[in-house]
Amino acid sequence: MASQLKRLTASGSVATGKRRLRSVALQGGSAASTVLIDDSAAGGGTVVLGLAAATGTSAVWTPADREGAFVSVGIYAVLTGAGAAVTVEYD
Repeated sequence: MASQLKRLTASGSVATGKRRLRSVALQGGSAASTVLIDDSAAGGGTVVLGLAAATGTSAVWTPADREGAFVSVGIYAVLTGAGAAVTVEYD
């Protein structure tokens, strides 16, 4: 299956069901920014990844192997920071 990309500018669901995270890129806005990636369809699940970026900078996560990171319920991003955005690659 080909990877998919989803960009969010606020907290929200990226995808539901069993998925594999391929990469996460956080674009910091006009304030320090964070993103927590939950194994959840609607938030409040197990946090599987967290990134932080200073004002106007970016932070990127890619897996150390080709397998990625598996989630069983879904991918939900909790995004903070004025003007922040996150792009999630998954399949």
